[in-house]
Amino acid sequence: MGQERLKIKYILFCHYSDSEEEPSQKLRRYRDQLKTILDDSNYPGLLILFWHPGWLELLNSVGADFNPHTFAEEFKKSEDEQKAVKKVLGGSTVRVAAGCPAKTLADRVRFVTAGDLYEIVNNLRGDRPGLEAKRLRRFLGGDVHCTLYDTTKVVEAIVHARHIGANVPIFRLDWDVLFNDDNLRNGLRLQNAIMKAVDCYTVHSNDPHIYSFMFSASYIRPQGKIIDWTAEEWMGAFATRPFPALLATKELLQNRVSSEPANLQKCFNAQTTREFYGIRENRGELELTGNSGITEIGSNPLTGVISGALLCMSDGAMLDLPPGSNFHENVTWIDDHLKYSLLRELKHLKPYEICGEPRTERPTRVPDCEVKKKRPHVKDIAEYVLGTYLPTLVGGCIVDAWIQPNPAPKKSEIELPTTGVFTEALQKALKQGHPPEGGELRQLKKKLEQQALQRLEEVRTQWAQLKANDNNRQDTFASLWVGNPSPIRSQYKLSGERKYPKYHEDEWLGWGLKKNGEVASIKSRNDLNPAISQLLDQLIEDAVTYIEWSLEWPKFIQSVRGIEPGDLIPTPDTVKKLRSHESESFLS
Repeated sequence: MGQERLKIKYILFCHYSDSEEEPSQKLRRYRDQLKTILDDSNYPGLLILFWHPGWLELLNSVGADFNPHTFAEEFKKSEDEQKAVKKVLGGSTVRVAAGCPAKTLADRVRFVTAGDLYEIVNNLRGDRPGLEAKRLRRFLGGDVHCTLYDTTKVVEAIVHARHIGANVPIFRLDWDVLFNDDNLRNGLRLQNAIMKAVDCYTVHSNDPHIYSFMFSASYIRPQGKIIDWTAEEWMGAFATRPFPALLATKELLQNRVSSEPANLQKCFNAQTTREFYGIRENRGELELTGNSGITEIGSNPLTGVISGALLCMSDGAMLDLPPGSNFHENVTWIDDHLKYSLLRELKHLKPYEICGEPRTERPTRVPDCEVKKKRPHVKDIAEYVLGTYLPTLVGGCIVDAWIQPNPAPKKSEIELPTTGVFTEALQKALKQGHPPEGGELRQLKKKLEQQALQRLEEVRTQWAQLKANDNNRQDTFASLWVGNPSPIRSQYKLSGERKYPKYHEDEWLGWGLKKNGEVASIKSRNDLNPAISQLLDQLIEDAVTYIEWSLEWPKFIQSVRGIEPGDLIPTPDTVKKLRSHESESFLS
């Protein structure tokens, strides 16, 4: 007979990725606050905290070069930390119904590692032949050896798949939102946000007009007027960070300067920041400023769903499309705005229209539901913005165009007669049951390249104007990056501390968008920085692979749900009970 389960109204999923502090130490500091939230009598919840050491090595066992020594080392590390977490949480009891055995906070906070998931991975691997196994491994994590934005979302999908039909919402939280004093100690802001999100889920689950949805909370914005916001306040106000709008000063280009608040404020410009987002204040409310800003080429900062702010997908939305775990590079918005846009363009979020009843709009943000985002600092602003953030952001802008190049649906809930190149190809593959091949595949790649070049020119045109309104027209990082690359090469000071292990110095993404100063606009591949051209090649290949992954996704879900409850290992010390069928899975 299985153990009695605790009552839950929701599940929080969080990938713990704080490199500065071990999970057990963090949980020790926030244990009491987490207990208050999770053990609430009216809104009891479950936190699944995933720690990724060993996860990629475990995936490699599916169909890649598997290093047993590395896996053993990572597995031992996660196993030791799991024991430490249990020790921290095991002494704190939680409420149970009359007649039920005692439970501790360890029953409401499930610390999950690769060791808990090997049964799932074993089931996925099965008796697949070599090439098929390698193909599956490519879907689950590309061919990279690091954890990217959507790599760990596979684990979240496993959790979700195991709870289909339970009518329990799963909310995704970033670790710096979950373990945040402003959210846990400031009137338990997080608890209030969770309650509103649960209520929103219940309303939309019971609404006959809506059969699939995706929504999130918002990040808290400063209370004062927008013209008075500081750089640090802008940094946590939206999902897209304001790095591109910072002034590219000589101090930043020639020295390693961290993103501490005082340093950010020195290179902050309120005008360029507002223009970058394309927003203004009107009678105390924020609104878009016409046809300008990041909404035209990416996500709407005011209404777009946010991955780390209690993002919630209905069962249908999760089942329809897999995570972008196959992508080889981080792509901004891949786990929120782009996923939502793709579902919208596929008409999977379209509400039913019932005769005689008003149309029900699908939700994107829960009203009056906010959480505080506190981002970790970067050690070198210039190196990070030029070489990492801008290329990652541009990748998101390209995929946004592939899904729907027209920004209109991001501004209001309207349907257009045409959609993006990638959306069309995916829709066709889903209907026919096979991916594009031969001439059709070559034509698709050509169209993706053409659409990407057009979007890159739109990015260049917009960001080239993003300069300070002063006599010197000081460049921002965005305008510098899309302009003549010569100033970057002449001003950016290389030193022993500034190294590029991934790119040769002559092929660094940070040198800018264009190949050289003679390029006026982006018309062909020859106009691009070779590193950007390589990035585009990889994005195209990843987009094509995602179509294959989408076709494989139903089999993945069936494999995950094919394991009976109780066949996954919650903690190492329950293995014996598991084998005698006396315990239940944390995913059951």
